[in-house]
Amino acid sequence: MNRRYLVLAGIVIAMILMGVYVVIEHYAVKGVYVHPLEQSIDRCHTVEGVYVYTDKESHVIGDIITFGIANEGNKTIVFPWGSPWELQKESGESIAVGGGYEAFWRLKPGQRTGDPRVMNKEYKWDTSDLTPGRYRIVFYDADDHVFIKEFTIKNS
Repeated sequence: MNRRYLVLAGIVIAMILMGVYVVIEHYAVKGVYVHPLEQSIDRCHTVEGVYVYTDKESHVIGDIITFGIANEGNKTIVFPWGSPWELQKESGESIAVGGGYEAFWRLKPGQRTGDPRVMNKEYKWDTSDLTPGRYRIVFYDADDHVFIKEFTIKNS
C-alpha cells in the first residue's frame, strides 16, 4: 500500500480514538449517523431563537436567492456537514440538497452565517430552473433539529 494512504488512515484512526468525528459524504466515521433527509420533518423539532433567513420573502424566476441561518437563541447549534440544507417544494419534494466534505461546525448564540467575522457561509441558489410557487429551505443540525424558511417564486 502507498505510504501516504497508510499515514492518512493512521490519522483518521487516531481522530476516531480521540472522539473526533470525521464527516465523509454526510456520514460520520465514528458511530452511526443517519442522514437527516431520511427522517420525517414531523419527527424533528427546532430550537428557539434559531431561524433560516433569505434576502427577500418573494423572488422572481431567475433571481439568485441568498440564504443562511442565524442563532439568536442561547444554545450553540452543531451542524453535521458544510452545507446542511435542502431546498424543497411546498409539498416536501426535494429540489436540491447542500453538501460539502467539511466536518461538523458550530453556530454559537449571536452568530449567523454570512458574517465574515464568524464563518462567511452564506448560501446561494439560482431560481432559473424553478417554476412559480411556494418553496422552503430546510436546515438540519446534528441533534435532529429542523429549521424552515418558506418563500415564494413568481413569474415576474
